[in-house]
Amino acid sequence: MRVTEVLKNCNLRAWPGYIKPEDMEFYLNRGRAIHRATALYDLGRLDWPSVDPRIEPFVQGWVKFRKEVGGVITAIEQPVSNIALGYTGTFDRIISKCALHPTGNLLIDIKTNEADIYTRLQTAAYALAQKKKVKRGYVSLFETGKYTALVYGNDASDIVAWKACIQLNNWIGRNTR
Repeated sequence: MRVTEVLKNCNLRAWPGYIKPEDMEFYLNRGRAIHRATALYDLGRLDWPSVDPRIEPFVQGWVKFRKEVGGVITAIEQPVSNIALGYTGTFDRIISKCALHPTGNLLIDIKTNEADIYTRLQTAAYALAQKKKVKRGYVSLFETGKYTALVYGNDASDIVAWKACIQLNNWIGRNTR
């Protein structure tokens, strides 16, 4: 099961109330396009004239973030799995030796709106599936071309809470068939 599905099944991840059901497909596609464009930027292959004007400000926010924090991108859109706990997912980036974590690796989740509290659990799941030690954080990109970023502290309860989500998800699955 995917990390985001587990969170959704536990009612910890939902669409913001202001997004109408008929607009969800637009926002899903926009998010995919923003993730694809930021990945191409990090790979040095973004063709700026091809960037849709509706996502350009988000990409500009990513460019500002990258220039301000520096570091080296060591992984982009990397699938991970934790066989023992039975989940998979795809984290967005690992940046090594950047201004937000100068001594190690920072696992970043990119959000195309304000990150919610459950991003802590999402990144905890990705970190738990890593073979190397990482700090976790997020970058929220906005239509204004701005961004916000946060690095989470070393709160072990994030891992405990994620494992509880796995257990709850499994319990729900066993009891709703």
